[in-house]
Amino acid sequence: MDVRPKPYFSSSASLESKQVCLGLAILRPRQWIKNGFVFLGILLQLRFPSWSQIIQVIIGAILFCGMSSTIYIFNDLIDFEKDRIHPEKKKRPIATGQISKKVAISLMVVLGTITLISGYFFNRNCGIILTIYVLVNIMYSLQLKEYIFIDLFCISVGFTLRVLLGFILLGLPITEYKCLWFLLFIMFFTLFIGLGKRKSELIILSTQSSSHRGSLKQYSLELISEVMPILITCTLITYIMYTIESKNVMIVFSTVFLLYGILRYQYLYNNIYALGKPENIIFIDRPMRICILVWGFIYIGAAIERLIAGV
Repeated sequence: MDVRPKPYFSSSASLESKQVCLGLAILRPRQWIKNGFVFLGILLQLRFPSWSQIIQVIIGAILFCGMSSTIYIFNDLIDFEKDRIHPEKKKRPIATGQISKKVAISLMVVLGTITLISGYFFNRNCGIILTIYVLVNIMYSLQLKEYIFIDLFCISVGFTLRVLLGFILLGLPITEYKCLWFLLFIMFFTLFIGLGKRKSELIILSTQSSSHRGSLKQYSLELISEVMPILITCTLITYIMYTIESKNVMIVFSTVFLLYGILRYQYLYNNIYALGKPENIIFIDRPMRICILVWGFIYIGAAIERLIAGV
């Protein structure tokens, strides 16, 4: 008896469109928005970037899209059996059997090789960062995801590497305290988001959580509730230290909106969207979107202020 979950697409769909849709689905293009972290360096430099810098960062983000999709395929190949017990992941093409493992492996190797080689040709440091990203994620998929908190740090490192790549492509001095504090802020912030996702998985998977992800049997709702305030505190402290190092009053003021965003996120996640994807709250909630826009406009205002002052 075939117990595989219902696939993404019905058999009535045309073969060509079905193959295209499956090819896109396995790359998870909706997740590419995470590579927007590469662009954060543009805000950090507090001045309007040149066209050359914009193109450099766009290329860096595209390369990260290719490499992250390579890792997504690798994860799906490793976890396709466990994905079949997850209410959402069971719909993925490899889990449903709509894409064979042979085809997935071929796509992964070709995409990963092209992306990595392109990264080294584009910028040596970009290639190094992509290599580190791949190695960390391979270790995560094969073993590190089984250990409590280490699994979160692996995910956090991926986002921090994205921001670091943006810094390098923009020529920002990554050894200055301002940049170091911002990188630490990104690390703690993504740890906070990642821990929220673990809470969501615990609730959704219930008694099957430990069979889906080894580290989940070590997490508990009580432990997560105790650790969350620590990560929120670290996130705020590192961001405040960054704003102080930026030596800009407007940037210091942006801390208020970061705090509101965190509080709003916690409220929504604990009361309304507990069973949803934590990262999707940003796009669902209007006050959250407005908060992020105002936060971004503060940085634009700071850049305009520096431009007028001739700095």
